[in-house]
Amino acid sequence: PPRELEKKKSKSNPIKSPNAIMSEIMNAPVAFDVDIEKKVLSPSQKPNVIARLESWKSPEASKDDIENKINAANSRREENLTGKVEKITERLTKVATNQNVLQSTHEQELSSKAKALAEKMSTASTNYDTTISNKVSKVATHNAKVS
Repeated sequence: PPRELEKKKSKSNPIKSPNAIMSEIMNAPVAFDVDIEKKVLSPSQKPNVIARLESWKSPEASKDDIENKINAANSRREENLTGKVEKITERLTKVATNQNVLQSTHEQELSSKAKALAEKMSTASTNYDTTISNKVSKVATHNAKVS
């Protein structure tokens, strides 16, 4: 039976891997106590932070500081306005030049189309006159043969 006991012990208490042991240790709850001392203040006492914040005053601006801020703001305003005005004037000049170019090309196209139409009309009228004269001469020759 001693061997059976050893077999039973080995089956009931298997050997765990180091990873399994570490996961059990990491998942185990941890508890500890922290002592916090509270200072009891009388109602007339304020914490140091509040006293420092209440005693702090913002530095007062001098006349020169205010004038410098105003001058810087005015210069920024001027830069913004002049930049916008320059951009608009550049755009307007570009639009004007584009309109002039388009108008001149449009006029050139119209004049070339007018010339082409005039040539077509002159050739059509000459073709019409020749066709009519040919028909008249054919009718006249036919009438001369018949009569």
